Amino acid sequence: MAEQPLLDIARAAIMSGRSQAALDALGRHERAFPTGGLAEERDALRVQALAQAQDVAGATARAQSFRKRFPKSIFLPSVDAASPPP
Repeated sequence: MAEQPLLDIARAAIMSGRSQAALDALGRHERAFPTGGLAEERDALRVQALAQAQDVAGATARAQSFRKRFPKSIFLPSVDAASPPP
């Protein structure tokens, strides 16, 4: 399976309020493509899904890691919206 369809599944799940389905798809993506070309997008979606699942600690930790790993990311606004910087 290609990378993009798994992220599309995760994004659709987030949009429909199904955070666990999103996290499942993101986990499948990470296992199949640990260093894939869409890892940055995957990690941003994970922050959103964790925040939606009300896992504040998880979303905060993943957001901090994301900001360090991708300081100039185009996905920073969505990460910041899901888990504001400290």
